Amino acid sequence: MVSTFLAELMRDVTIRNNAITRTGQSGINVQGSNFTVTNNSLKDVGGGGTPGFVVELADSRITDNTFSYTGRGPVDAQIVIQPASQRNLYRNNRGFTMSGNVR
Repeated sequence: MVSTFLAELMRDVTIRNNAITRTGQSGINVQGSNFTVTNNSLKDVGGGGTPGFVVELADSRITDNTFSYTGRGPVDAQIVIQPASQRNLYRNNRGFTMSGNVR
């Protein structure tokens, strides 16, 4: 089990095929460019005002990620897209809602 990814100002990174469960914070929080974030399963992440998934990326692909909730504890099913995010592809992120700099 992987708890949380925080990749600050990195480039050319792939985050895929992870099961991220009950973090009590964002399950994925990424900053940088040329990321691929795909096929990750996030369960019971975020909550208490903390989004489940935070994106501050450019020229990246965020696809095929899944959010699920067991009914235990607070969660947040948002993908929050920070203002500096640009030119990203978001597709097929099931269970999430998107907020912020959505274009």
